[in-house]
Amino acid sequence: RRWSSHRGEPSEAPADLVERDFHAGAPNRPWPTDAARSAMDGHKRRPSPVIDRFDGMVVSWRLSRSPDAAMADG
Repeated sequence: RRWSSHRGEPSEAPADLVERDFHAGAPNRPWPTDAARSAMDGHKRRPSPVIDRFDGMVVSWRLSRSPDAAMADG
């Protein structure tokens, strides 16, 4: 049997807090983050950059082997 992580019914989508406006009027406003997947040295890695919406510069980043809450919270 094929593996599936889905169990039960999907919940409602969360509110769109930034309303698809990814630019801030001043520095240090809410910083979005996202986890991607890439391969490094034959292993899967997930970089999670934190970006300042004012100028688009990376404020911080974290690298993990798995996408978990600790990576996003850190």
